[in-house]
Amino acid sequence: MSTRRSHASTKLSRFSSIRNFGQSQNNKWHKQIEEISSGWTPNNPEYTTDQCYPSVQLRVPTDAYLASRARLSPDEREACLVELVKGHHAKDTAIVACAHALSPQTLRGLLRGELQVSAGSYSGALTYLRVIEIAYQANPASVSPLEAQCAQVLISLSTSDLLVLSRRLQGYVRLLSGGVPSDLLHPSMVDGMLRSACKTFAFELESRRQESQWASAYPAIDWLSSLPNTCPYIEQLLDEVFPDWRVWAKWRPNFIRL
Repeated sequence: MSTRRSHASTKLSRFSSIRNFGQSQNNKWHKQIEEISSGWTPNNPEYTTDQCYPSVQLRVPTDAYLASRARLSPDEREACLVELVKGHHAKDTAIVACAHALSPQTLRGLLRGELQVSAGSYSGALTYLRVIEIAYQANPASVSPLEAQCAQVLISLSTSDLLVLSRRLQGYVRLLSGGVPSDLLHPSMVDGMLRSACKTFAFELESRRQESQWASAYPAIDWLSSLPNTCPYIEQLLDEVFPDWRVWAKWRPNFIRL
């Protein structure tokens, strides 16, 4: 009886030791990820995605963590990474840190399930789109090329430069003609991003009108004349936030007098 108790005690002690080691590695990973990401601003519209996340540096703690779990099966190691992501307070940073080491299906599931974008949250949507872009770079099979391209264009709409914004809106109109996938790019989020961009477009164009800057206004609106009957969704959006766009679409200036 005493021998059995001794064996049971040894197994319990070994299990406790393994569990404590695992928790120690988890805590170490969380701390390192927080330290590396400290000071970075993922939702700054003025930054590129590379300026928002130290992607390469964030991979290092993940690779070290996986090395410490080398005896586990691939499925078990992936389960450990999923647990890390779900247990980290900044889900976006955690996904960026683990994207390269997860299976495409698991990564895609985390993008859908862990990065919920609140309705009307522009900064939240921007962060989400940046993580999609990074996921595509780190794990191309997890995000389709079209999804990545749509995410990049939506991110690029964060500008107040009238001509640049105009060209980027045109770019998204072209993408819409081919159909935008809605699995990762939820329609309500996309609508919010486009609505914000159209409002900025309207504001900047109205500023040009008030200041009689016609020469700089026309290059930004020449595409509007071809919009009717080609992209009903953008037409409806502009009708709601910029009713005068149809007047601009019919404008044919005398270039000599501009």
